[in-house]
Amino acid sequence: MKPINKSKNRYGNVIPYDNSRVVLEKLEGDEDSDYINASYIRGYDCKQISYIATQGPLPQTVNDFWRMIWQEKMSVIVMLTGIKEQNKIKCEKYWPEKSKNYQDLSVHLHKTEVFADYSIRTFVVSKMKTKEQRYVFQYHFTAWPDKGVPQHATQLLAFRKRLESDTAMGSPWVVHCSAGVGRTGAFLAIDAMIRQARDYKTIDVFNFVKTMRQNRQDMVQTKEQYLFIHMAILEHLTCGITEIQAHQLGKMINKLTIYDRKEKISGFEKEFKHLSALCPDVPKNEMKHGRRNCNSKKNRFQHILPVDKARVILQADTDEEGTDYINASYANAYRQKDAYILTQAPLDTTLADFWKMIYDNKLGTIVMLNKNKEEKMSYPPYWPEKGSLEFGNIRVEIVKEETENCIVSREFNLTHNHKSDGPNKPHKVRHLQHTGWSDGSVPGTTTSVLDLVEKIQRSQQQSNNKPVVVLCSDGVGRSGTLCTILSLLDRVKTEQMVDVFQTVKSLRISRPGAVETAIQYQFCFQVVMDYLESFSEYANFNG
Repeated sequence: MKPINKSKNRYGNVIPYDNSRVVLEKLEGDEDSDYINASYIRGYDCKQISYIATQGPLPQTVNDFWRMIWQEKMSVIVMLTGIKEQNKIKCEKYWPEKSKNYQDLSVHLHKTEVFADYSIRTFVVSKMKTKEQRYVFQYHFTAWPDKGVPQHATQLLAFRKRLESDTAMGSPWVVHCSAGVGRTGAFLAIDAMIRQARDYKTIDVFNFVKTMRQNRQDMVQTKEQYLFIHMAILEHLTCGITEIQAHQLGKMINKLTIYDRKEKISGFEKEFKHLSALCPDVPKNEMKHGRRNCNSKKNRFQHILPVDKARVILQADTDEEGTDYINASYANAYRQKDAYILTQAPLDTTLADFWKMIYDNKLGTIVMLNKNKEEKMSYPPYWPEKGSLEFGNIRVEIVKEETENCIVSREFNLTHNHKSDGPNKPHKVRHLQHTGWSDGSVPGTTTSVLDLVEKIQRSQQQSNNKPVVVLCSDGVGRSGTLCTILSLLDRVKTEQMVDVFQTVKSLRISRPGAVETAIQYQFCFQVVMDYLESFSEYANFNG
């Protein structure tokens, strides 16, 4: 290692081997300009270079990074780290907000697409001397935790699937985290083994990691990462391919409707059963807050509790234990993180907590999927029929109420009784209630749900895209079904792709048990199908 190159390494103990390092073309008049901390990595068959593993660029190596991208004719960058994690800089922001020159290369940010767990940035890179232009796509996975590995592989596999479907393996992918060995090594192993399983019906994680380490030291740094590789591959192989193009949905529904006389279940029931088997019960130590004695009376059902990592945390007014608890969970939409809050219908003991959650978080849309009285249960009213009512420190005033078929639209003004920091300006909340959806079942037609979706979207346009609160008796069955439908429609509008199986599976990470029955699962397919057929230009989806 030349002394002049030491400053180009983010970590002094992670150095590329000479026999596999990427050698940059030397700049005129600079004999030491051929070094970058990056290594060639071969695919599972060892025949060709499939990846370049590199560290997150430093301020002094950003120019070198873009030189490498251009020299190696790479069109795909995979980023697996944040710029800053736990108050430590992990990677220099090596791309511009608009346009910037990096020596003789001009990089223009053409487009950014943001999803719940990743972002895709499209760059136009130009060689200033020759005016040659190329497109470079950066896939930035944002859901890898600061320490360790993702708790579930579902989001990373969805990210990898999008990456694979968007790109051809014509040139290597450049993959980086911070050091370019831990997360990078784990991701390369997952990708390579999925490809090997597809091509040869075999996998060999041990030897692939061993071979990677012969080309770059410490690839896959921890036992935890090594285990995660196996978990991810197992999930991929067990789940199979459930993603389809929108125009194939009709055929898929017909296929899943077929009744298996031997097993005495339909395809929908079989797939739902398979899904449930892949969503094991959440360990009790991951739902500690809901299981505390001081919080048990706040749960309608003691077996339906929020996962600690996804729970909504109330702003506590006192130091009393449990004052920050409500049985409510954040969940991601397809394009937005924490887009939904799934919660149970309020209890007598949680009415004030419910409105505190709405007011403190300035939430603008509440969707209620149960009636006030149902066959087996009745629910305390949490709004005034006229005038106003107080729930703890929050005064709720009803402004208007309209009924259209089975959807009741209400508008409330919320004020804080003891607010002292400036004027007490009313906070407007829109409340949408679907009165035709029975517990454990589905509405008679999809039309009312599509109407509800339209009203939710209209309300959200006035709510600065704060999370939508979706509630039913337990915050799981009907609530989970509607959130699944919202996510599916969001994706089909932008990509013309449908994956009900993985959408429900992802939702259950945040709210275990979401979508309770095979009937609700099948209903998700039908709503999307009817949505597609409602367009006169449906031929566009039909290919």
